[in-house]
Amino acid sequence: MSQENTRNIDGRSFEERVFARFDGISARFDGIDRRFDGIDARLDGIDARFDAVETRLEALETQVEKRALETKPIWERALAEILEIRESLATSSANWMSLAAILFKCEPIKRTWKPDWKS
Repeated sequence: MSQENTRNIDGRSFEERVFARFDGISARFDGIDRRFDGIDARLDGIDARFDAVETRLEALETQVEKRALETKPIWERALAEILEIRESLATSSANWMSLAAILFKCEPIKRTWKPDWKS
């Protein structure tokens, strides 16, 4: 068999064909590298957006904590006043029952139960 047929199939030497293949592979890697650069840039953008969201969330948390501290004394005072009113109503209810008993000359009703709010 002749060596000529296998050596120059497309008119180029073996080295030229190998180098042409390497050039093709290199071009493909360059394309893949460009695509990864694009993906990396997009991920950097997403990371920046998440950082901005995190900053805004931290600012909101700080604001909520500040407002909670500002309103806590108001709520504590309001709850104390509500408890005072409940106790006052319980006392005045008993007084009204006694007054009604005196006016109608009957035995005052004795409570055998306590309201929920009294422990």
